[in-house]
Amino acid sequence: GQGLAVLQALEGEATFALLSCNLVDKEGHLLFEPYLMLERAGLRIGILGVSDPSIPGMDAVQGSVAVTDTVSALGGYIADSSAWREGDQLRPAPAGPRW
Repeated sequence: GQGLAVLQALEGEATFALLSCNLVDKEGHLLFEPYLMLERAGLRIGILGVSDPSIPGMDAVQGSVAVTDTVSALGGYIADSSAWREGDQLRPAPAGPRW
């Protein structure tokens, strides 16, 4: 659908990583990488992207993409120990219009 094409074009133009652990196409495949691990000043920083279905504009992409349950998606990636090293700490950093 047109919504998916718009998101793909946006990803191609962005100068930053688009992340989402719960934005999927019709087949249930993630549209973007779910998270990004950075290392700065000896600290590993994990950034986990989450899409909120109530943000403005999401209704325009309905039908071509879906937003899966936020809590389930977050829990799956937080529990995925392959991304974390011993000593890593998780600190939530909410963002967006409702936070």
